[in-house]
Amino acid sequence: MFNLIPGVSHSYNSNSNLQAVLMWSYAQTNNLKAKAIDVYKFMLERNNLPNKFTYPFVLKACAGIGDLNLGKSVHGSVVKFGFGDEVNVQNTLVHMYCCCRGGEGGVEFARKVFDEMSKSDSVSWSAMIGGYVRVGRSSDAISLFREMQIKGVCPDEITMVSVLSACTGLGALELGKWVESYVEKESVQKNMVAYTVGGTYGLQHQDENAAGMSSSFCSHVSAFFSL
Repeated sequence: MFNLIPGVSHSYNSNSNLQAVLMWSYAQTNNLKAKAIDVYKFMLERNNLPNKFTYPFVLKACAGIGDLNLGKSVHGSVVKFGFGDEVNVQNTLVHMYCCCRGGEGGVEFARKVFDEMSKSDSVSWSAMIGGYVRVGRSSDAISLFREMQIKGVCPDEITMVSVLSACTGLGALELGKWVESYVEKESVQKNMVAYTVGGTYGLQHQDENAAGMSSSFCSHVSAFFSL
């Protein structure tokens, strides 16, 4: 394992917090996510107990790898070490399962985690709605968004991007217009939503005012950032 982390001192290799930083670094990369899993396994082998900061990074790496069995294994460790009720960990579990390959199987695991959360936030709802959109279950995404409204949870721009994508998937132009009005009314951040609104109307080719609608959003945009 010391070859895995060349030039790093023994004290670094025996510190859970510093190892979490290393896992985070690997998890951000495109082609070294498996290294984050290696660091996690090494940490357990050295009897360095994980903490609540460990698992969001490990699960992010699992999401990038997309291996459902790996994700389920790490989920088992989450429960074993007592972090199953941490909201940040649960949110990352939902996201991880939604990203795993294997069709809708991962999304069903995600929904189980979501439904069992004692306290969810906008991140939780956004992750689950986005998961449905990812596998083409646009109707479920819209239904969950409506449930989110009933529960009184305020959506953010990530939620609205997923909802607008669901509208595109359903060809629901009128619903897309309603979402646009909702974004304006609730003052949802528009930096991500602007591009998606243009896509929703533009892809449908049904509204001659599409460019104008998109432009009205873009006037509020100072920068774009990726999901």
